[in-house]
Amino acid sequence: MAEPRQRVWVARPFFDDLVERLREHFDVEAETADRAWSKAEVAAKLADKHGAILSVADRVDADVLARAPHLRAIANAAVGYDNLDLDALAARGVVATNTPGVLDDAVADYQDGQHPERILPHDVLQHVQDRAGLQPGLALLGETLGLRQTPPQERH
Repeated sequence: MAEPRQRVWVARPFFDDLVERLREHFDVEAETADRAWSKAEVAAKLADKHGAILSVADRVDADVLARAPHLRAIANAAVGYDNLDLDALAARGVVATNTPGVLDDAVADYQDGQHPERILPHDVLQHVQDRAGLQPGLALLGETLGLRQTPPQERH
């Protein structure tokens, strides 16, 4: 008789192609709605799981681990790991990972969008915002921003 497949919980909507790859090897419970989970709900979801993909909002501490006897690995889909009690995880032998650098481009785009005067002269910035409707916080990753210097005689 074949061993039962290990179970994985994906706490938030995640990349469909990656969830499908997980399903090739595990029984996957993947959430389709982005919602906040209480500590008690996280504990209940992890009770029969061997692994989980969580977000920084999903708290795992010694109390949660006490209700998750099969848990062996947590992939935190976040830069930080403040939601994970690392001492409790280590004591239980649960491996935890995070994703450093995952937000670097988004943070840079946000920062540039909040302070575009750092990368564009004021008159160019005003022209770009007026003509293109560029708003602070616009994500620029993968986008092309073309700039043309306006000759002085064309400036109004």
